[in-house]
Amino acid sequence: PRKGGPLLFKAWNRVHSECPEAVLALAGPVGMAGYSQDRGEKLFGQLDVVKDPRARAQIEFWGPGDKDGLPRWYSEAAVTVLPSVEEAFGMVLVESLACGTPVVASSFDGPGEIITDPRVGATVALRDWSDLNNTKLVDDVAVAILTAIDLSRRPETTDACRTHAEQWSLETIGARAESMLSSLVGARRARRKRSA
Repeated sequence: PRKGGPLLFKAWNRVHSECPEAVLALAGPVGMAGYSQDRGEKLFGQLDVVKDPRARAQIEFWGPGDKDGLPRWYSEAAVTVLPSVEEAFGMVLVESLACGTPVVASSFDGPGEIITDPRVGATVALRDWSDLNNTKLVDDVAVAILTAIDLSRRPETTDACRTHAEQWSLETIGARAESMLSSLVGARRARRKRSA
């Protein structure tokens, strides 16, 4: 529920009216057997907030997929949208950026720390659960998606996204983590020597 599916459906009304060729592809375990089925049924039941039947027909449920197929899905998308709240990091955003695809998410928490460059995506002020039902934010989500779709049409966006994602690469984060852990181990050894 905190992932913002119904908010995205409401925003889809405007996105589809301004970009009728767009397809909303929902990827993940929503409603799949063994994967939070009760939550998926609730999400499917909220499709009626998409008023235009043509817009509703442009919504696809892809399922959870697999790790090897994710890069292709991200690369083929015009934009990756994560309209959630209380998102500690937002790995899907970094994965999407690494594949050259712009993103849309909350301007708070982890996503707000990831989307810091307007050349790689757009943010919406989604702070808490009440924001997911805030009708004033529906238009903000739609505008952010349309902005990111526009970004995806620019030839320089792919490189900007990939470059932006490099700050979370294994090489970068791994080296920082190794340095931090080595420093902690060194400090612990020094304390042991002093107390011995």
